[in-house]
Amino acid sequence: MNLQVKICGMRETVNITSVSALGPQWMGFIFYPDSPRFVGEHFVMPALPAGIQTVGVFVSQPQAQIQEHVIRHRLHAVQLHGTETPGQVAEARKLGVVVIKAFSLHPYFEFDEVKSYHSVADYFLFDTRGKMPGGTGQLFDWKILQRYDQQTPFFLSGGLGLGEVDQLGLLKGMNLVGVDLNSRLEDSPGLKNVGAVRLAIEKLANVNI
Repeated sequence: MNLQVKICGMRETVNITSVSALGPQWMGFIFYPDSPRFVGEHFVMPALPAGIQTVGVFVSQPQAQIQEHVIRHRLHAVQLHGTETPGQVAEARKLGVVVIKAFSLHPYFEFDEVKSYHSVADYFLFDTRGKMPGGTGQLFDWKILQRYDQQTPFFLSGGLGLGEVDQLGLLKGMNLVGVDLNSRLEDSPGLKNVGAVRLAIEKLANVNI
């Protein structure tokens, strides 16, 4: 199975257009104001090629706020990156979008924490735990994922760059559906290096999990 590509933390219109032309399956836009990649209050979603799923990223934000952005930007999916309960995840799903629930992993993470989300999330996203909500741009030890029951398909995140793409074969046999690429492919927060993204997508096309 070929892995899907999710490019997250997009913000600048010209950059969004350039990256979307490379054909990632997903593009993520952060609506959490404290993020350095926050899209801003006056963001307008540019027209994107058919087949790209737009993902709004939220961190412990009210359902009404999530719904407002889903409608305004015609989002296909929401990624919940905070302390959302299974009930809140289920509420987000009622908006008619794909729901990705993110979990921040550390060496002693107990995967029992994810079990109550299996029935309410379409995908999980496993990232590296940091002091602040959201991604850290740092890798976690992928061996932790051997303790996961693999029930819900997941995206791998956390400091993935071109070098890490070459190592993804180590996860063969897991319920890995795609990779989330962000800070390691940037020239500055929110501004992706188009050449690096192109190379990552080309490399990923040759990874078979």
